[in-house]
Amino acid sequence: MNKLFIAIATIAMLSIATTASAQDTNDAGGFGFGVDRVVYAGPGGFAALPGVSFRYNLNNLLVFEGIFGMNNNSFTIDPDEGDSYTVKNGVMNLSLIVDYRLTPGASTAMASAYGGIGINQWNTSNDLGEGYSVSYMDLGLEIGLRGEVWLSDLFSIHGRFGFAYDGANDGEHQFNENNENATDNMTYKGTSIAFRGDLLGSMGFTFWMQ
Repeated sequence: MNKLFIAIATIAMLSIATTASAQDTNDAGGFGFGVDRVVYAGPGGFAALPGVSFRYNLNNLLVFEGIFGMNNNSFTIDPDEGDSYTVKNGVMNLSLIVDYRLTPGASTAMASAYGGIGINQWNTSNDLGEGYSVSYMDLGLEIGLRGEVWLSDLFSIHGRFGFAYDGANDGEHQFNENNENATDNMTYKGTSIAFRGDLLGSMGFTFWMQ
């Protein structure tokens, strides 16, 4: 994440030399791509999951944004005593955000109200001993405000803050087939409500195309 924002800062400094204007990219049909945070993906390390962002101006008031985020990892633990085992974690999120611009006439900075929805699939497993796997799918909702600043004609940075709701459902906790306690498999549901406004985790950038 630190390397990502160092790269963003470098691009921003190079862009300041040009005249900042959002007039053309805010017109209907304006299209942009970049990086943004997915709609709230549950508590823990995936709550600020970044993803690839695609934005489209329906007109000078409404902007649609689609975000796809993914984080998968696998590692092996080899203790001094006992058998080694592998742990796998993964999350995938698809989000849709709609912005309503509160200052459509602004040329270099803009404020918007937004609402978003995200579908999140999360899973973790390991093969230690009898092994187990946990997975769930949940629906995240967000409402709040977005601030956006154009550093050049075709490059903007933006940040979101607001309230988020996450409802986990259809969760499953499954043991491996060779587990004698397989009848103890569980399902679960839950909810999470949070305030989203951390400085780095809520920021993104967009390269605009006229």
